[in-house]
Amino acid sequence: MDLLYGEEVDMAVKPHPLSFIGYHVFFIYLIFVDFFLWRFHLLLEENASVLSILSLLDAVLSILGMNIVDAVFIVSFWIALTISSLIGSRLLHNRMLMLYAVLVAASGTMLEVYWSMTHYEIAFIQRSSFKLILLAGTAAACMILVEIYRRRYLYIVTNHRVIIRG
Repeated sequence: MDLLYGEEVDMAVKPHPLSFIGYHVFFIYLIFVDFFLWRFHLLLEENASVLSILSLLDAVLSILGMNIVDAVFIVSFWIALTISSLIGSRLLHNRMLMLYAVLVAASGTMLEVYWSMTHYEIAFIQRSSFKLILLAGTAAACMILVEIYRRRYLYIVTNHRVIIRG
């Protein structure tokens, strides 16, 4: 690092571990949302007879290889993820959270629709639970990526300026 004439380094520090706590809290919140959506899906499966009023959609959904429970769950998944990402992006002033949520929701939904159209089954994962596993996995991976991002930065304080290295 090149210093100016007469400039001396006072200290070199990394960001505090709590400096990115907002992101960690958001991703932990998404894991909780994931857990509640999983419980909601189990509740929908147990009370599938209540959804019989939506029987008009059966013909459309049968083309996609889906049932009413899966369709209601997809809609509720998108709503929960969209609302969560809107709140997170407003609180953390980061629009990338919205992109993250849309990418996770879109990829989970596309994989579920693809698997339902090809009648491909995974032995240990239910087709509708794949979105939840994807959401929890990416939330945990994002927490690790935020920590790596934090550790890459170095603040160098001199007697004339503050230098940020990242």
